[in-house]
Amino acid sequence: MDQKQSQNNEAPPPWQRFKLLLGIVVSAELIVILVTLLAGNTVSGTELAASVVRILLVALSGWFLLVRDTAEAVSQVKSVSSIDSPQVASEEEVWPNIDKLTHTSNQRGLTIHMLEMMALAERYHHKLSVCMIKVSGLIALSDEEREEVLISASVLLSEMVRIPDKVGRYDETLFMVIMPEADYSGASLVAGRLHTSLNNDIGEKATISMGVAEFEPGDDLQRLLARAQESLDNELKGDKE
Repeated sequence: MDQKQSQNNEAPPPWQRFKLLLGIVVSAELIVILVTLLAGNTVSGTELAASVVRILLVALSGWFLLVRDTAEAVSQVKSVSSIDSPQVASEEEVWPNIDKLTHTSNQRGLTIHMLEMMALAERYHHKLSVCMIKVSGLIALSDEEREEVLISASVLLSEMVRIPDKVGRYDETLFMVIMPEADYSGASLVAGRLHTSLNNDIGEKATISMGVAEFEPGDDLQRLLARAQESLDNELKGDKE
């Protein structure tokens, strides 16, 4: 019942209002002419022309209002559509710290976590180590095969590290494991197990090299990563020899 009443109370569409207004004006002009004739008077051509002009003026005014109301209605529909259909955010915007391929931390996420862990290690004298894992020898593989190897490596690393450790893809073929509460000796043991497992899993398609460095009081990020990179470079040289 309320719905019917609300529908009845709604204003008619612009074109219906236009037709109604035009009909009223035409009817009024015809009534005036008819009354004049019934009174025995004649209607001159000038009076007929004036009636036609008035009707045309009303028609033009109504048409202008109809076009304006239609344009406003279309604009409102577009505005509502833009509100109801917001732009879809890209994956990078939604997950800025996650690598798109492996779904582990990316370089940004690893850097943020590393800085947090370094601050804690510095303040509370905790141990902290980092392990770099280089997956090389992928040039001969297709793009799809390279991606499969990198995904396999990330899955295996994520499954084998300790609960507090953080795994991520630091560069194109370079992974990193951040190891809180691990000194160089403990991190090297973990790295050895990871190396063996990776070789067993993807060793036929890739060469695995690792470098380990332990955080020292007063280290900044560049210094710690430089030592890890130096350790990795030494192993890469050994692999080539």
